[in-house]
Amino acid sequence: MKHQSALVVFSGGQDSTTCLFWTMQHYETVEAVTFAYGQHHHLEIQITREIAKEQGIRHHILDMSLLGQITAQPDFATIHISYIPDKLCVESKSLKLYLFSYRNHGDFHENCINTIGKGLVNLLDPRYLEV
Repeated sequence: MKHQSALVVFSGGQDSTTCLFWTMQHYETVEAVTFAYGQHHHLEIQITREIAKEQGIRHHILDMSLLGQITAQPDFATIHISYIPDKLCVESKSLKLYLFSYRNHGDFHENCINTIGKGLVNLLDPRYLEV
């Protein structure tokens, strides 16, 4: 017996597409919602439209770009790190996981950069560090 209805948060990536197809098998009515937040890859939104259309489900795209207008700050950042190690160095996977922990961190970019820089200096004591 199928459940009645479900709403799937749908980015168009592998995970959310798998969730969408699973949900379609277990629910009678399925709708999808995609959050448009100014993605660098606008293809993501197009893919969600195409998949939803192919599967015959209602698809809602919510414009979230206005959230950046509250503080006039973007909700994404590019972080460049250059460092020359001394006695200690950091494994690239560990560094990626550490940086990923800031993905949903609710702070200004400048504060995050300073915190990351200070943390790396305290941990590694590098000869040179630029964040």
